[in-house]
Amino acid sequence: MKAFLTFIVVVIIILPLFILLNPFIWGMRRIATYEPSVVTSNLIDSLNRKSNLDIYVDTYLDTVWYFRDIRYGKVDKLANFNLGFRNSEQKTIDTNQIKNYVTAFSQKFEHKKYFDSILVTSDNSIIYQIKMK
Repeated sequence: MKAFLTFIVVVIIILPLFILLNPFIWGMRRIATYEPSVVTSNLIDSLNRKSNLDIYVDTYLDTVWYFRDIRYGKVDKLANFNLGFRNSEQKTIDTNQIKNYVTAFSQKFEHKKYFDSILVTSDNSIIYQIKMK
């Protein structure tokens, strides 16, 4: 009987502590972001040097869960892969240069099957969009 009462007291005290101190319940986990692979990072760096642009990955997807959901057929519509464009010199944007950049990027991108299209944005405005094949 004493062991049973001890078990009940421990459950009454420990169980709420697990609930109250669990960071996943309170939303304190890390924000889901896309972590580009080494191949994608090298591709972006080489294309930036080749075309003299400053383009970076601007996607806010948690790829581990997103890729898993696609594999098991839980995603109805594929997401866009966002690339950001920094126009630090405030010069006019050459859309042909960006079009050539995105075309070269889409041909060598390793995660083609996981995304619907590639968007290039600058200051929350869409500069160029290409559908993935």
